[in-house]
Amino acid sequence: MIYEINITAEPGQSILKLKPYIDILLAKADKLGATNKVFKKQNIKGDYFETVVCEEVSKYFGEKVSVNDLMKKTRKPLIVYSRQIIIKKMIKSMSLKTASSRFEQTHATALNSRKIVNNMYETDYQYRSMIQRIEERTKCKIY
Repeated sequence: MIYEINITAEPGQSILKLKPYIDILLAKADKLGATNKVFKKQNIKGDYFETVVCEEVSKYFGEKVSVNDLMKKTRKPLIVYSRQIIIKKMIKSMSLKTASSRFEQTHATALNSRKIVNNMYETDYQYRSMIQRIEERTKCKIY
């Protein structure tokens, strides 16, 4: 039996507010014997991770960035940093091909993102503390 649940957030609404409801739905899916529960959790975790990254980078720069802004072709530092952190995490947890295709970029751009995040983490104290806050909130290792 297949159970499908669609959860959508209104534009500008943080998915963090929806996380408690998502956890309840996943628990119900477990009780019903849903077979794709691991896949569902990974997708939700990815969306949650992107939202947390956007919120922390917004605090770092003092300017608001949304998940929808990440898909724009722009060189604004606050959007670029968010994309780079997400790509670095995707390379570490999935693959280079997945990370580069997420934002329609080449593999060289994805590798450069990983290098920049590593260099910034090692040299910039505020950047390192931002990465550590993201890791604490999402329970995902980036560095």
